[in-house]
Amino acid sequence: VDDVIAEHGSMIDGLRRTFEALRPQSARPKRGLSDGESLDMDAVVSARTAHRAGVAGPAGLYRSRRPDRRDVSVAFLVDMSSSTNEHINTAGKRIIDVEREALVVTAEAVSALGDTMAIYGYSGFGREQVAFYIAKEFHEPWSDTIRERIGRMGWRLENRDGAAIRHAVAKLKHAPGRERLLILLSDGKPLDGGCAHYHDVYSQEDTRMALLEARQVGIHPFCITVDPHGRGYLRQMYGDGGYTIIDSVEALPQRLPGLYRRLTR
Repeated sequence: VDDVIAEHGSMIDGLRRTFEALRPQSARPKRGLSDGESLDMDAVVSARTAHRAGVAGPAGLYRSRRPDRRDVSVAFLVDMSSSTNEHINTAGKRIIDVEREALVVTAEAVSALGDTMAIYGYSGFGREQVAFYIAKEFHEPWSDTIRERIGRMGWRLENRDGAAIRHAVAKLKHAPGRERLLILLSDGKPLDGGCAHYHDVYSQEDTRMALLEARQVGIHPFCITVDPHGRGYLRQMYGDGGYTIIDSVEALPQRLPGLYRRLTR
């Protein structure tokens, strides 16, 4: 992580300032209260007019200013399958290296914004051995300990997306935010060589159902992939508008913060 901060330090500083500027600074008025800081004169006039007309007017005649705040919880779910060990540029970086870079850059910005955030990874081999790696839980503050856990993330075996999504959703259900978002970072199709059936149509349908279950409980999934040939199966699983393809994996650290900002606008 120290290397990532050294390489992208100026960009991280700029993103932190940009995201800090998105934090609500004002307070919004709450109207229609039975008690408050002051009378709401619009409600008072309406009540007086209604009284003279012999009809019921508004019940709450007070107003108060309540602090405005963002109410977002996001879980980042990172594909740690063996295919992420592939080298993708002349600098000798692997896909998993770039995924970690993107996590660090984005997490630094999100922590400045104040959104509640969790960071998970997943891999495994077979339906009984799905591995779920926890780098950060929602209640944990962003710290050097979390940065170190991200730095220790590495490639493992397979990617059984459906199981990992369901477990992340179970955690997101208890997250504090009113708006709950699940962002997957992936390099390709769901695949589990430890299971004879978990590939192609079967694995994609299982993932699609896991995503449908997430939406049914108010969680919004979104996939960011570096597979340039993934448009067909991604549309089948995530639907139109539920994914994006980053043609150059090296652009992931620069693109992810902007995508996050757009998804939580």
